[in-house]
Amino acid sequence: MATISLHPATPDDARELAGSMREQDAREVRATGYEPEAALLTSMRVSAEAWTVRCDDVIMCMWGVVDIDLLDGVATPWLLTSPLVERHQKTFVKLAIKTVNELRLRYRLLVNTVDARHVMAVRWLRRMGFELGDCPAAAGVHGEKFYQINIKGL
Repeated sequence: MATISLHPATPDDARELAGSMREQDAREVRATGYEPEAALLTSMRVSAEAWTVRCDDVIMCMWGVVDIDLLDGVATPWLLTSPLVERHQKTFVKLAIKTVNELRLRYRLLVNTVDARHVMAVRWLRRMGFELGDCPAAAGVHGEKFYQINIKGL
C-alpha cells in the first residue's frame, strides 16, 4: 500500500515537480506566461500556505492558497500535479475533498481560472463543487481560453 505524506512545500519540491508535471498542467501554466518551475516558485512565494503531497516519497502534487482580500474572505487556491494523481485517484480525490472543505471553512469565497482545454481539470473542479463561468474568455498569453471558477465557503 502506498504511503502518502503531506509537508510544507519547499523550493526543492517545486524544482522536482516542475520536471515531472503532468503535460496538461504544464500547458496551462505556460498559457499564463510562466514555465512550470517559475510558476511553482512564484505561487509558493505569494501563498499564505503551500504544501507538497508525496506518494512513496515521489511528488504527487503541490497546492496552496493566496489571500486575495482578507477583509472580505476571498482567496485563490492553486494545484499542480504529477502523473501520480492518475495512478492514485481515490487517494488524491479524498485528500482534495478534505482540503477544499478546510479552505471553505476559512474563506468566504475561493476564486481562480482554469484552462478550458484542460478537460480533466474542468471535470475535477466541478466534482469538487466549483462553479465555472458560462463561457471561457481569452486570458492566455496566446489567446487561450480560461473559465472563471469559484466556490463559496461553508
